[in-house]
Amino acid sequence: MGTWDKGLELEQVISKLKEELSRAEGAEYTYLAVLLTQACNGCRVGEAFSAVQGFAKTGQRELRVKVEKRKDGAERLIIIPPEVQRAKIDLNVKLANVKMYAIRKLRINTHSLRYAWITYQVKNNVNPGMIAAITGHKNLNMLMHYIQKKQGEEYLRHQLQTIQEAS
Repeated sequence: MGTWDKGLELEQVISKLKEELSRAEGAEYTYLAVLLTQACNGCRVGEAFSAVQGFAKTGQRELRVKVEKRKDGAERLIIIPPEVQRAKIDLNVKLANVKMYAIRKLRINTHSLRYAWITYQVKNNVNPGMIAAITGHKNLNMLMHYIQKKQGEEYLRHQLQTIQEAS
């Protein structure tokens, strides 16, 4: 797959982020809150960042944020996970620092969290149109290309395993 798909298993990532979040303080807590929100919603890190900041200001766990990369003003729903505590959010944290934390401390690219979410939905047979609506993909073809490539790779692995078991 392309550079963004690192083959992360969504359930493992979410579990690890929750574990780290439970021990974190200060700016690190906010970084982890943003990343957990991103992983749970399949959104871009900037969208998760906006939602966490909005949650800290309003206390609302369901927020509509502008879909990045779209010029038509489209919004999407982001739901803040229950583990995220409003009082612990640091409003002075910068988005760039969240990205650097993910790379340096967790050794992941934030966009790979989005692809882990999409892959999880595909494996659970969620309709691609619904995935596109949730993630804010305007062009279903782009999402379908990713899904078909991922499914093709899984099919190839399965075929090789079947051939090896038969011989």
